[in-house]
Amino acid sequence: MATGMLCLGTRHCDIPQVIIDGQTGFLCEEGDVSGLAENLAMVHQNAGKMPVITQRGRQHVEEFFALPKQMSQLRLIYGEK
Repeated sequence: MATGMLCLGTRHCDIPQVIIDGQTGFLCEEGDVSGLAENLAMVHQNAGKMPVITQRGRQHVEEFFALPKQMSQLRLIYGEK
């Protein structure tokens, strides 16, 4: 997502924190081959709208998962200033 690539994934573990379904990418259930195929078809049919999704994805990753943000969060967890 940080490179501007459109991402599709599953609702496994923490993935939904990064890929927000319909906003920063698209999700389906684990093992849901039909759901993944539907998402791929939808992406293909709406290719013109995907740059907005990829831009939102990049912004989301930069805002919440960039190294400075992660280091700040780790400092809070471990009690450092």
